[in-house]
Amino acid sequence: MNLTNFIRNEQLHELTEAIKSNPDIVNQPDERGFTPLVLASYLGKETVARLLIENGADIDAQDAMIGNTALMGVCFKGAVRLAKLLIEKGANTTLKNNNGETALDFAKNGGHEKIVSILT
Repeated sequence: MNLTNFIRNEQLHELTEAIKSNPDIVNQPDERGFTPLVLASYLGKETVARLLIENGADIDAQDAMIGNTALMGVCFKGAVRLAKLLIEKGANTTLKNNNGETALDFAKNGGHEKIVSILT
């Protein structure tokens, strides 16, 4: 089983089965320190992110590299729908990474005005 491939390729059936077999994998970081939700969000995989959240993924988990959350990743990328989903599901909009940056900082720096307006 390669969870990363399931996420990248949006293999929802395989991902669902993997979670049924081992529910803890929804929060298990990969070799780079990214949780499945952080990875799915960064890749723009909204359906996968929703599935992970519905199965108990920690929405505010921070990666091991610089402490970015899934919300920070989508704000950096400019993924409006995914940002809305994460916020709807309770993502903490004020968390800071190791550099003291918030999701709002990423949205502003990227010029993603729609996300800035959602966050403010």
